Amino acid sequence: MRSLPNSSPLLSADRLPLAAGSAAILVEALLTDTTDLRTEIVVRALRYDPALVLWGLCHLDRPRTSVAATLDRLATRFDDRLPEFLVGSPVAVRGTVAMEPWNQDTSARLAVDSVQVAERAARLAHAEHETIAEVAYLLGLLHNLPTWLSVFDPEAPKTPLPKTVEELLDVLRPYLGPLESQSSQMAGEYVVAAACGHVGEGEVPAEGAGGETESAVRQHWVANIRLSELLLPLAQRLRRLDRLESQFAAAVEEDKLKAMYKLAAGAGHEINNPLGSIAGRAQLLLRDETDPERRRTLAKINSQAFRAHEMIADMMLFARPPAPRCEVVDAAVLINEVIAEMREISQQREAKMVSNVQKGVSLLSADTSQLMVVLRAMCTNSLEAMGHGGRIEISARHDQSIGSSRRGEEAAFPKGVIEIVVSDNGPGFAPEDRKHLFDPFYSGREAGRGLGFGLSKCWRIIRNHGGAIDVESTPGQGATFRIKLPAA
Repeated sequence: MRSLPNSSPLLSADRLPLAAGSAAILVEALLTDTTDLRTEIVVRALRYDPALVLWGLCHLDRPRTSVAATLDRLATRFDDRLPEFLVGSPVAVRGTVAMEPWNQDTSARLAVDSVQVAERAARLAHAEHETIAEVAYLLGLLHNLPTWLSVFDPEAPKTPLPKTVEELLDVLRPYLGPLESQSSQMAGEYVVAAACGHVGEGEVPAEGAGGETESAVRQHWVANIRLSELLLPLAQRLRRLDRLESQFAAAVEEDKLKAMYKLAAGAGHEINNPLGSIAGRAQLLLRDETDPERRRTLAKINSQAFRAHEMIADMMLFARPPAPRCEVVDAAVLINEVIAEMREISQQREAKMVSNVQKGVSLLSADTSQLMVVLRAMCTNSLEAMGHGGRIEISARHDQSIGSSRRGEEAAFPKGVIEIVVSDNGPGFAPEDRKHLFDPFYSGREAGRGLGFGLSKCWRIIRNHGGAIDVESTPGQGATFRIKLPAA
């Protein structure tokens, strides 16, 4: 039987079974470019494959918001990184456990039971609400999860099938995350009723439909579909192509940065000397000048000369930033220092800057001075975007799930990440501005953002730390910048 590699700490088995029908459908999904169509295709595989549902819940990114789980929402998480997950990569050895080969008949039988309960629960819940029915279907697929785990996970505890809604949700909570929503509770009631063989008021058990379901599910699991044999080779080839594309893009970017550094170094040598002369003469004349208007003019000349010098320095910093000298940093202390440092500027603009993080909660590994530069630049960007008035909030939290569950990031983030969030209630920006927001000298004036190296400098420093920076915004609804750095 085909199988899927496991890298999730939630499961001790090295691999999970994969139905032949699901493998064939995933081949079709991998060859589909349209996101919506890909989601529809993946849902077809999930409907008859509880093991694939479990694999997706354990390995794919969970949504930020706590929403009820449905097959549609899970399918949207089968994104462009699916080849990487399907092929797998080396993971830490957790000890070898002798495992029996996948029992195709047992898996097919369990799948039939799962799907029949899921369909019955969805029918019972449909009169309540369509979304409740969708949640009930997914929970129904996993209602016999303890039995599934005992088949392909030798270390799974031998727990009985859940008999109540509370027991069902307790079993599923590690895999689905928070299940406190009302829809999950209501859907769980229908699943428990369906597992006990209950039918709705006025409903007759659909024996014919049940027989059709059993036949379709067994065919999905035991059929010999040649296309399914192409899943692993296709995933390997797509992953290799993705890596070649990313390596090419990285090489082009590195060459661009080298060229920019040479330009900045040459410009610094050729331009800084005359700028120094201009600033020096302006300062000399300013010292003896008494006319107020002429003093303002000379001060402007001096400040603009220094501004040009700073832009050249920023260009050199962007192209070749100094290696960070990382130390343990308390995000709360750093954030409060930046807010205190910028209090006068924010008060002049009648803007409010607040911190939303407790001291000692978010310890990260970073270069303090460079991270201060990042936060100052981001706050300055928000102040310029808001114009007059407005509110900036800086928060931080420790996300341990990233370091422990995402394949490929375990070495980089062994203790998880610290996510620093800078949000403002300014004008926001349009989606077309998003991809250029971190470009040097990109004119974001239409989006309320300034010129120069402010945000691009932030991106370069965070990237040099091995972290990531991203932004979310809707026109007229402000902007939220998220920085992720290794936790200490």
